Amino acid sequence: DYMIPTIQANLILASNVAVNKANIGVGGATLALGSNALTYSGSASCGLTILSDISGSGALNLTGTGINVRGTNSSYTGPINVTAGTARIAPAALGTSAGATTVSGTGELAIIHYTDVSSAEPFTLGGSGSFSSAQNYWGCSGGSGPAANLTLTGGVTLTSDMVYKGENNL
Repeated sequence: DYMIPTIQANLILASNVAVNKANIGVGGATLALGSNALTYSGSASCGLTILSDISGSGALNLTGTGINVRGTNSSYTGPINVTAGTARIAPAALGTSAGATTVSGTGELAIIHYTDVSSAEPFTLGGSGSFSSAQNYWGCSGGSGPAANLTLTGGVTLTSDMVYKGENNL
């Protein structure tokens, strides 16, 4: 096993980038996608952590395990695609209603929060994976908190049977 690279400076993508392990945005740095895609396909238990604000319209293509996206910038307008593995994403990191989140294939998405929260992000859910609303689960060490409600106001499209694994109200 090797150390996960940590990017502490602002990261600006000039083209599409694929990674299999990285900590991005430690210390307040930003992730500027522009119109480029960031694709993660690693298999480490803590393979990709994005702590930074995310901007741009490029896609986040998440096909690995150990994904934690905790950015706080609501200006991100790109799509988030979870097609395999498990992604834990904070509601603020979803961005604006101009983007969309799609869970397909064997992908699993957990929206992580510790208070009642609402998201205008449109969702498309399908495949054999799952969707959940998790309590304050941050990173690899886990965590728990009080029950909290997730309200989705941007619409949900189901393209196949989907399992909801949430401990909270949806």
